[in-house]
Amino acid sequence: MALFDSRSAYFSINDGTERDLTAHITDITGLPGAAGLHDATTLGDTGTKDVDGLDDTTFSISGFYDDTATTGPEAVLGALWSSRANATFRYGPKGSTAAFLKYSGSIKVADFSLPAKVGSLTLFEAKLKLQGRVARGTF
Repeated sequence: MALFDSRSAYFSINDGTERDLTAHITDITGLPGAAGLHDATTLGDTGTKDVDGLDDTTFSISGFYDDTATTGPEAVLGALWSSRANATFRYGPKGSTAAFLKYSGSIKVADFSLPAKVGSLTLFEAKLKLQGRVARGTF
């Protein structure tokens, strides 16, 4: 079994321009997400049965705040939150080298916050709501 260090992970958002947010992110949770399944179990069944349904995936990213124009989380995520525009994301748990696993899809920024605490660095937190399903492929 091969193990990989999370420091190699890759995350980008494309809002018309591919924007690599990897250097700002410390945490990605909720991907690829839960499958939308409906219980189809009937009387007399010896176990549960499910049928495919609609996925409803929201995932979170968080890390260090940066307001650098065009590349920082404020410029990318803050602008998408404010405009309610769609964007796409690409996530590579192992990195973005050719043939590495990639999750991608269309998202809206559902929540964007900038928590501040005395004695701490300023952070950002974003909840990204998938528009459709997560695609699984390779870089």
